[in-house]
Amino acid sequence: IYRPETSVPLDKEYSVLHIVRLKGITLLTLLPNFLTENEAAIALQTLGRAAIERNEDENVNKEATHLLIQLAQSRPEQINSTVFPLFLEALNEDMIAAHKVARLLNALGSISVAASGTLMPVLRGLVMLVTAGQMASSHSQATIETVRKVLEAAMAASSDAKLNADLYAAIISPLTTWIHGLASTNQDVPPKLVVEVARALVTLLSKLETSAQEQLLEPLFSNYLAVLLSSDESIGGLCQLLPVFSAAVCSCRPETRLPVDSLDAFVSSLTVSALAGSSQIRRDVCFEIIASMLNKIKDSKLRSSLTQIVLRHTGGSGTGLSVILLHQWVARALISCNDKSGYDSVRWLLEQIKQASPHAAEAAEGFNIILGEHDWA
Repeated sequence: IYRPETSVPLDKEYSVLHIVRLKGITLLTLLPNFLTENEAAIALQTLGRAAIERNEDENVNKEATHLLIQLAQSRPEQINSTVFPLFLEALNEDMIAAHKVARLLNALGSISVAASGTLMPVLRGLVMLVTAGQMASSHSQATIETVRKVLEAAMAASSDAKLNADLYAAIISPLTTWIHGLASTNQDVPPKLVVEVARALVTLLSKLETSAQEQLLEPLFSNYLAVLLSSDESIGGLCQLLPVFSAAVCSCRPETRLPVDSLDAFVSSLTVSALAGSSQIRRDVCFEIIASMLNKIKDSKLRSSLTQIVLRHTGGSGTGLSVILLHQWVARALISCNDKSGYDSVRWLLEQIKQASPHAAEAAEGFNIILGEHDWA
């Protein structure tokens, strides 16, 4: 619709006027003691709905979100009580489109990191939505991705150990419990969702003190170690979550003690499980944990002893693919910490290539693993 005397569409003109109105509401809210508590709540609800509702001009949504970010710094408690419930209710709508979920999550993420007082309420609300099981799988994945990005931003801006521990208890523990419950009933858990939970866990666990890491590893070992070392295919549902366990173990500090009676026995069990099992997930997780341990150990004698235990199991296993992969991971772990014994595995791999063994191609491709980058933290 156009006015006869101008080429500016009415809907565009309305958007401009709407944005000016929202800015005026924001200025009134920012004035000290100008609005009563009820009036301020109404003003914040108006801004919240403008950020949530679909407009012909998306600039209205963006401007309303930007204004809420400003207000979060001065009125975090009212933002938490008045605005966030509107966002969470919108995210919980039936048949909500993916593009609207993305827009709402982006707005919530931006508001949550604007002030320390809005961080925890937003994250808790999003986690409650996910763990309630009422969101579509793709929306849950997008929500957890937002949670992870917010956590990364928060950790980059703060080194508060207590905040890290509180966030782990309030965010990561419910997520890992929820995803463990899904897998325990043999429900399919999308791999990307598992990866996002693992990445969120690493974001916080890697920042915690050694004592806190040791305490948090105990329930994870209790839930996943038997699954990792088992050949029972009936627990295949939990097998989906082994990357979460691997991420936790590999993200710990070098001085963190694992809740096992013997490192020798633990490494030996991992090696046996990886070489004997038929599950690719189990094999890869075992290899990653072994490599991470070898890479982080500062005591050269202990590292050498554990390396020998690992490679000793390859003696009667032929030159199958699993043995090839094990040598690749061992070489990578040792060479990246300047341990020359890693070149023994390199020479072994070169010998497989020279002899044109059945897995010579995989042995050659393994040098991409050996020379590639890997975050051992």
